[in-house]
Amino acid sequence: MESKFQFRNPRLSSLEYFIREDFQFDDNSEELSLPIEMTVGVKEFNKEDNCTNVFLQIVLGNHDKALFYLKAKEEAEFTWSEDLEKEKIAKLLKQNAPALLLSLLRPIIKEITSDLPYGSYYIPFMDFTK
Repeated sequence: MESKFQFRNPRLSSLEYFIREDFQFDDNSEELSLPIEMTVGVKEFNKEDNCTNVFLQIVLGNHDKALFYLKAKEEAEFTWSEDLEKEKIAKLLKQNAPALLLSLLRPIIKEITSDLPYGSYYIPFMDFTK
């Protein structure tokens, strides 16, 4: 059974990444801890349009203190059937859409960071219900 909520044309629309060569890893730490910032954007839509664009931008680390800095933005167009209520659409766009976009970014970021001296970075699960 196909969902009434779909996506198409996902794309990595921007990527910025650098490694700090002078980073000193704390030997007492067992894993790399990075600040994570996420921004979700939903283009304004009318229920009659039955589609809109959603983006998820993730920022890992910072320019001054972390082993690396990474900023990536994933986007896709989301569509839905006419019989979905506006409240249901809004919830799907706020929760399901960014979760899907994060699942697309996760392997990209893992691959980009695979050459780090401390191994690949894996983005943790995020709660988009808040």
